[in-house]
Amino acid sequence: MIAAARHFHATFLSGWWRWPREHFRVLVGRDSARMHPLRAPFGSYYADPFPWVHGGKTWLFLEEFRYSENRGRLVALPLDDHLQPAGPVLPLNLPPGSHRSYPLIFPVADELLLLPETGAQGTVDLYTCERFPDRWSHRCRLLSGLDAADPTPLHHAGRWWLFVAERARPTDGGHRSLAIYSAAELFQSRWEPHPVNARRLYAGSAFSFGRPAGPFVPSPAGGWLRPMQSSRRYYGESAQWMEIAALTRTDFREQPFTGTHPLVELAGSLSPHHLSTAGGIVACDVRDRYRIEVAAPRAAGAAE
Repeated sequence: MIAAARHFHATFLSGWWRWPREHFRVLVGRDSARMHPLRAPFGSYYADPFPWVHGGKTWLFLEEFRYSENRGRLVALPLDDHLQPAGPVLPLNLPPGSHRSYPLIFPVADELLLLPETGAQGTVDLYTCERFPDRWSHRCRLLSGLDAADPTPLHHAGRWWLFVAERARPTDGGHRSLAIYSAAELFQSRWEPHPVNARRLYAGSAFSFGRPAGPFVPSPAGGWLRPMQSSRRYYGESAQWMEIAALTRTDFREQPFTGTHPLVELAGSLSPHHLSTAGGIVACDVRDRYRIEVAAPRAAGAAE
């Protein structure tokens, strides 16, 4: 009885407690100037959108967070030529487990791969597509024994790099630091931690400032741009673009991107939590519900 009551509190009650305080809205378009929202079913919200075009048809891979379960699941939503829903969402057939989000998909050779966030179970697992879009099988485990959010791969200078937002202890809450791992081959379980991990970049933020906010994109100068969460007052507040200045096995440096790029303009106009693009489709999400003390500054703060 006690165990059942605790489970009910941790899922149904705690989940619905988040309803007036936490909600994200997904927007999608063919360019950053014309974005329109996609409505999630009642009692849930969509987040972390990743578009993909397969066989001439557009799909949007999403986290669907259900308040009654207090966790997210991964789904694929078909879109028509006007980027409107063309059918119901299809849940991805991943093994049962805890909260999942960030359904990043990418091709390698003749394989289509899925690299979701499963930090709550302490692993980073890679899946390969058996039947698009919903059937995936476990390919290999990249990392284990760590709480790693938003795993984002990059193939650079003949080596694979994996960027994550790492939490050292459960009691750290939103205090995550940027961590980087690398390997000569993607499909292996021995990934080398980067020396920069010891510096715990961005760990001073209580709202996960600095964590990945979507896939890398090429920069106009020929390098890489990294979308990064820029949350100073609350989680999911906005994103900004960082330009990778150096990335080797011993050195990592990044700096704010000051050039022009359509996705940079999108981040400035919509303040997204996450953004990605594929096949000429742009998708992002925006947090539109948060604690009242964030929306309305406290009297003490307003008087200063």
